[in-house]
Amino acid sequence: MTPGNQPLFVVVQQLGLLPTVTAVSRPEAIIREANVFIDLAVWNTRLSEAEFRVCRIETPHAQGSGFLIGPDLVLTNYHVLGHYLKAPSVYPADIRIRFDHKKLANGKVLDGKTLRLAQDWFVDASQPSSLDDVSHSLTQLPAVDELDYAIVRLSQSIGNEELSGKGRPNARKRGWFNLSELHSTALISSLTPGASLFILQYPHGSPLMLAFDTNSIIQMNANQTRVRYRTNTMPGSSGAPGFNQMMDLVCLHRGGTQDAHSSMRYNEGIPIVSIRDLLVKRGLESVLRSLDT
Repeated sequence: MTPGNQPLFVVVQQLGLLPTVTAVSRPEAIIREANVFIDLAVWNTRLSEAEFRVCRIETPHAQGSGFLIGPDLVLTNYHVLGHYLKAPSVYPADIRIRFDHKKLANGKVLDGKTLRLAQDWFVDASQPSSLDDVSHSLTQLPAVDELDYAIVRLSQSIGNEELSGKGRPNARKRGWFNLSELHSTALISSLTPGASLFILQYPHGSPLMLAFDTNSIIQMNANQTRVRYRTNTMPGSSGAPGFNQMMDLVCLHRGGTQDAHSSMRYNEGIPIVSIRDLLVKRGLESVLRSLDT
């Protein structure tokens, strides 16, 4: 049939001589294995729980993020509080720990609740690696006790604070992330290349923000002391918690880094199971167990 011959096309159509075109059914497909289906109600509950456990750390020298790992214990980066950790016997009266600083749906910004540290504020710390300050390859390994974290005690057990239903048996409490309940194998598998990473943080001292990338994880190093990813952060995000797609705590965000073999910059964190394992190695199981009460 001559292309564009409309009269001939009509005749052939009326005679039923056009070939039958059968629609091809194409089944739905899993495009990226790392992206799982999420039970929305469970995910929303876990995100809501997490937001009340993340805090902004305010000092005259720096601002950072942190999160509750016990009723009165906050985990953050060593370098956020480094000025004070050099003399842990001195009480740092100028540190403020702020919870619930966030922007509501109506645009109102809550100042949140501010706490000070307890007199016996210092619990444990692990210094950064010298590699953290220079461009380096993941084949260069920080020591297993160079995890850039600090654990400090608050002046009150805010994790036991009742947020709703106060005074009732089923009152909702702020809660905390219990490191004694970590399942190492599952959390390490969450840090495989191509996996998602969500970070709850206070970037540039702003109200609480959530950043995520569904193709975030680049690689974890051989001794599981660092993991690199693409999720966005800014100054003030150091010490923030990182979560997998199911909102399981998987890492402590540390900061940005540059690979020694390229001009590419990445963000980097500390696998949370490595922090837990170092606490156990240091004989601090009693600290972990005390979180269950």
